[in-house]
Amino acid sequence: MRKDLVEPYWTQPETYVPGHFDASRYTKENVSFWASHFVRLAEIAPHQRVLDIGCGTGGFTIAIAQRTGGWTVGHDVSPALIAYARRKNGSHQVQWILGDAEHLEFGDGCFDRLIMSLVIHQVPNRKRALQEAYRVLKGSGVLILRTIAPEEVARRVPFRFFPRIAELESARMPSISELSRVIRSVGFRLIQMKTIERNLPLRLCKVAGSLRRRERPSFQLLTEQDIESGIHRMREEWQACGQNWVDPRPTVFMVARKASETKT
Repeated sequence: MRKDLVEPYWTQPETYVPGHFDASRYTKENVSFWASHFVRLAEIAPHQRVLDIGCGTGGFTIAIAQRTGGWTVGHDVSPALIAYARRKNGSHQVQWILGDAEHLEFGDGCFDRLIMSLVIHQVPNRKRALQEAYRVLKGSGVLILRTIAPEEVARRVPFRFFPRIAELESARMPSISELSRVIRSVGFRLIQMKTIERNLPLRLCKVAGSLRRRERPSFQLLTEQDIESGIHRMREEWQACGQNWVDPRPTVFMVARKASETKT
């Protein structure tokens, strides 16, 4: 599939419906699972200031503030997602900022920790965004970037049941080697890479509903026949595994520290 035919779906900040986005990305179980890894891997302490770039509707932003007692800022390019996040949580510990990851409106060295969770592939100029991340972090600052290897995207449910969509979704993700190179090129020292599997139990009705409602931009490219044919194939696998359907969903955490702290 030609990526240029569908790129506009991701270049528009209002592609996602906030309620659907929040319900699919930030279930209680999902937030609890991933937030604990963010706090542990980035070693987030109560006194630290944390910036969550590409926060969406703020599920992780809120959870990190609640877990650490620290001050967090949720930052996203979508007015609708930020507005939803504000309605969802008005705690004094959390601030919501509408903005572009490539042009952060913060001074130098404002934050102790910076999180980019499943967002770097949506940024047109990744190097510029990482340069900005470096700039707004303190000298002891840590970046934690969460991403998915392109080859793993196509293996996920439901993408692997829709070859056209699997190809498109995989093509959007930068390789781990490319990200490592860019992270280092802007001045960070990559100190840890860790792959964590979600092993997410799936319900066929929920996956099918997401497809029929076309909750992801790429689903909008499927015809009704495409969707029903894919759901039929999913049902066969779901039944074959005794309705005990688990998707591993490996995710890569890349933890980097400002090089200024590591010089001797």
